[in-house]
Amino acid sequence: MSKDPESFSMEGESRELSVLFTDVRGFTTISEGIHPKELRKLMNECLTPLTRIIYKHRGTIDKSMGDAVNLASRIEGITNQFGVRMIVAEMTRAEVPDVVFRELDKVKVKGKEASVSIFEPMGLSGDIEKPVQDELKLGGQVLKLYRARDWDMAELQLINLTKANPGSGLYALFLERTAHLRQNPPEQGWDGSWKFETK
Repeated sequence: MSKDPESFSMEGESRELSVLFTDVRGFTTISEGIHPKELRKLMNECLTPLTRIIYKHRGTIDKSMGDAVNLASRIEGITNQFGVRMIVAEMTRAEVPDVVFRELDKVKVKGKEASVSIFEPMGLSGDIEKPVQDELKLGGQVLKLYRARDWDMAELQLINLTKANPGSGLYALFLERTAHLRQNPPEQGWDGSWKFETK
């Protein structure tokens, strides 16, 4: 800044950004069970590599909570319900066209009225093996059937996916939802989204 003060400004500006909100799951339990020095070491082992990657890609680490961070926080909070390691919103997905994503759902998170499509990053487009490609294709068909309220066909394909991927939390979640919605049909004009009431 001292070398080129003219290139910096204290004025606010509007930018389109991707926000990563992350936390250490079970942190309270972990912190209660180990010595503070061990906790500090654990947090350094976790945060140092993340910090290096963020700075390498010219990112910023900021503790403030704005609207976008709030959405990221809500999405992070529902990640474990889908049985996946990471979820991104549609805005972030659009910024990385060389990555293959699995569409997971369309959701309304707590505190937000508008629905947002969420995705799981699967890997670079040239690295996705044929069986995974086939699974993604069938998963996309399931979402179309689900959103069209074709519960029977959606359930059939979900059973097929579950047989090929035993233990999948994602397919178990949608089987449960499909059974629920068959008995409790969504209102007219439903956009296929699921409302989460918890943070």
